[in-house]
Formats: sequence, C-alpha cells, structure tokens
Amino acid sequence: MLLEEQPEVIAIHGRTLAQRYRGQADWDAIRRAAKLVRETSTLVLGNGDLGAMSDVVQRVRESRVHGVLIGRGALGNPWIFRATAWARQQCAMLPTAAPPPAVSVGERCQVALEHARYFEGLADGVQFQAMRKHLGWYCHGFPGAADMRARLFTTTTSGDVAQVFATLPLEPSVDRSLS
Repeated sequence: MLLEEQPEVIAIHGRTLAQRYRGQADWDAIRRAAKLVRETSTLVLGNGDLGAMSDVVQRVRESRVHGVLIGRGALGNPWIFRATAWARQQCAMLPTAAPPPAVSVGERCQVALEHARYFEGLADGVQFQAMRKHLGWYCHGFPGAADMRARLFTTTTSGDVAQVFATLPLEPSVDRSLS
C-alpha cells in the first residue's frame, strides 16, 4: 500500500514497537522488505544495531538496502563516520585501504570533556546530571571503562569530569592538562 504512493525513500527499522530499544534488530525482515522496495524507484534504508562501519558493510551486503541510518551507534562514538568512505567502497566490493585506526582512550576522554563543556555552556538551566548518560556512552570497550563510567556518573560539572580523567591511567600521548 505504501509503495503505491511512490515515496522517494523508505527507512525500515528492524524492531517492532513492542521491542522498543531491546532485542536485536531483525535484518532478515529488512532484507525481505528491501527486496519488495527494490522493484520500485524508491530508495530503501535500513536501521538497527549498527555500532561500527563493519556492521554497516555486512548489513548492506546481506539485505541489499541502498543505505543505512545510524542512531545509537553514534552515541559516544562520533568517530564512526570516519570510516564512511571505506564502508562505501567495501559495500561496492571495491579495493580499499584499511579502515581508520581505532580511537584512543585519550581522544575519547578529550572529546567527552569537550562535550561536557559544551553542555554546560548551552544547557540553559538543565542540570548537569542530564549529561552523565552521554559521558557513559564514551566509556565502552577498553580496560577500566566500567570504573570510569561509575565515577563519571557522580560528576556535577565539567571540572569534575576533568578530574576523573586526570586520575585515570591513560596512554602517554594523552594531554594531561585537560582541566
């Protein structure tokens, strides 16, 4: 019925309303829907559980969608988009260079602190506690991440955030003058 209206683009999320943010996105359902849509001039985009560009490549190849939407995969990971050109080449099965290198813990901390400072500058009366969940998203996939999250969830200012980062054992290249 929707395709009869000839939309330019359809985005398909791989979860039901009842699932909300839980469970795995159903990329098989996205693939089946994409097959129907691809018989038209409508572009089809898939969405769900895309936390890395390697996930994007795998899902595009399997489902044959024209593209993807990345939501939660970018929370605390704005670097995901550094590999966009690499992913496009991979999806097209073109020879590519290696993907961009992983982001260091130090860079994660520096960007998280910058984010906290921007939040304070733009919050307009919103309490700093609202920033804590964002800080937690930066802290995944490295040794000591759970401890770092726990400490960040008690912060009330960007100054507190800087103090947490200053006490962590980070690689030598990290700028310790974060505060």
